Amino acid sequence: MTTSQRQKVFLVMWITMHSVLGTQMEWANNPDLVDQSNPNQGREHIKFMVVMVGDTIKLECNVLLATQPVNEVQWRVNHEYITNNETQEVETNQDGVFIVSYFVIRNITEEMHNTRVTCEYAKDRYSESVVAILHVVKLKIETTAQVCETCAGDVNLVFKEAKSSPSESNIDIRTILKIAEMTNVLDIALDHLGFSVTLPLTTCMDNQAIWAMNPTVFMNGTESDTLAQCECASAGHNLGMWLSIAVIILIAVVAVVLQFKMTGIKSSLASVISGLIGFVLLILACALPRFNNWYPGTVVVFYLLSPIPITVAKRHGDSSNNTCKYLAWFLTAVIIVSAFALPIALASVPVDHTAIDQETLTTTVIESGACLIVIAANAVLFVTILKLVIVEGSFCILFSKINTQKSAKDCPESFPMKPNDSENEEDLQKNLNR
Repeated sequence: MTTSQRQKVFLVMWITMHSVLGTQMEWANNPDLVDQSNPNQGREHIKFMVVMVGDTIKLECNVLLATQPVNEVQWRVNHEYITNNETQEVETNQDGVFIVSYFVIRNITEEMHNTRVTCEYAKDRYSESVVAILHVVKLKIETTAQVCETCAGDVNLVFKEAKSSPSESNIDIRTILKIAEMTNVLDIALDHLGFSVTLPLTTCMDNQAIWAMNPTVFMNGTESDTLAQCECASAGHNLGMWLSIAVIILIAVVAVVLQFKMTGIKSSLASVISGLIGFVLLILACALPRFNNWYPGTVVVFYLLSPIPITVAKRHGDSSNNTCKYLAWFLTAVIIVSAFALPIALASVPVDHTAIDQETLTTTVIESGACLIVIAANAVLFVTILKLVIVEGSFCILFSKINTQKSAKDCPESFPMKPNDSENEEDLQKNLNR
């Protein structure tokens, strides 16, 4: 072989090695993917993935500094190639070619523990892969018959790996974090049985994430199919809550009726009471532990806007032209309908309030119970607001009764507007003097 031939061979080898060494693979950032504590040499590309029974996971694999034309990224589960329905993404820039491939596994089961998921990319003689080994965590719930009979007390949740495997500190840390996110409890005990958490029965019954794991239930040490006999805890708790809300709504209805039955300052005080009750209902729809969602509070904007059109029409409208009155009524109607439509829409829109891999926890923006309470609050508050603005004119009348230096004639008149109607003013003054 001549010198020029050797140079050509060396050049080809250098170009090939540069291409091979330049292309790399890695997993995208995912908090559930953890490194091995003490990886053996040559196993740095293998990671553990902590998942719960019932989860749906989405893996993202990146190929860095590839060359055109690109090949398809292959996925294997336990050495068996799987048809991937997700479309890979290819991005080209001045630094090179980058490939992103996704793979979804739905409804994780206990049998998937220690499953190896491999993302592989091959081109010409180059081949590289990254591996994720699934560590599946299952759940056991321990309770007693007394807890179910009294509908009160705590239950013990025990999380452990679906199958025994060598201890890994990084897996333990990630498991603790996932349990804390699920239960909102930081006091998590670790022993030879697994990770233990104590929760009130009602909290456990209302936690959708817990039941998505399809837990095994033990009653007095004996396996039971479900906690059906304990449903009275959640039902009784909810019944008491709804009875309390029903009583509050009943009081609000009475206060609304009294507004129109009474006259003078008594009527105005009844309006104030019904308004306060309406706001109490709105706060309950947001702050009750069952809901714990402040999106319903956005209807306050409509409460502030509703009296504006009629108030402006009364002060600046022309009594000879009804157009201003009709426009005020129309705008007020739009505002009121919007206030009722907003909670209904929020209770209908689906949203995933957790990570991308928690499809089983998809719910609506607000619960239907919160929606019903907001609708009740709307009815009470809008009747009160419109009664104060339309029938009485405003809080000005109440203030004129308290402040003797101010006359009710100085207040805006009731709607529709009759600026020169002295009889209305006389009747109004008689009502205030009662």
